[in-house]
Amino acid sequence: GAGELVSFFPRDYAELVAQWRVAYRAAVDDGLTLLEAEIPVGDLRNVPGDLEGNVEHNLCALHTAAFCRVFDAGDVCDKARVRVFFPDAEEVATHSVGRVENSFSVTVGVEATFNDFEGKLDYLCDGGPLEASGLGRRFGLLKSAAERVADADDGAFVVAYPSANLDEMLQVKEIYEDVARPRGAPLLVVNGELDRIRSNYYPPFWARKEMEQLRAFVPDVEAVYYIHNFKGSRPAVLYRCYPGPWRVLRRVEGGGLVQVHEQAERPSLKEVALDILPRFG
Repeated sequence: GAGELVSFFPRDYAELVAQWRVAYRAAVDDGLTLLEAEIPVGDLRNVPGDLEGNVEHNLCALHTAAFCRVFDAGDVCDKARVRVFFPDAEEVATHSVGRVENSFSVTVGVEATFNDFEGKLDYLCDGGPLEASGLGRRFGLLKSAAERVADADDGAFVVAYPSANLDEMLQVKEIYEDVARPRGAPLLVVNGELDRIRSNYYPPFWARKEMEQLRAFVPDVEAVYYIHNFKGSRPAVLYRCYPGPWRVLRRVEGGGLVQVHEQAERPSLKEVALDILPRFG
């Protein structure tokens, strides 16, 4: 009834990951292949940018590694045939063997979140000067991520936080269209900040050709698991756990969440902030 605290929202990251796995399997069972998960990191109330970028990425990798136990049962595909992409080769090294980071003269050990992962780790962009300049691709000196994996027998793809630049998402689009979709292999984007592409976050003159491609691609992405926090005077959450509806939850004093709205179609973040939430005080 109205005003009752919801019980379905995860209380911690263990519950979040468990829900995410169930939602992913349900979507894969329904034959969906282009998927996204968007989760807060560091705290279930956080929004992107609350923590320093590298910290957010490392925590996202940690939760993604926990999610990837979904492949242990072998029913989506054999776990050795799962390929996880990181944005660049340096991130692959970090999450396979770990690294020591010096930030502001404080040494921080970043654990190898994927050191016992039995699938394959790969990168979207090599991050070198040939790629950065665009010359590598133009003169055929560099293969795209899709070209590199075209002949492998991968049965599922997971892409961790391809959000730093548009080229990362263009690589994802190519992997999906040229490799994953033709073989019916699910591709899951984790924390790709796709809402930036859906909204008018980027100015209209920004990388127009690339944005047109991505704006055509992103509406086809099914959100299997999604938590977006709204801060400010009306703290709230937009929540979706496939195959359930999109739910708008208000945070109430003393903790807890109350559902104020649900709908079958994805609402835009603007709609939630400017239309749905104001209606509920």
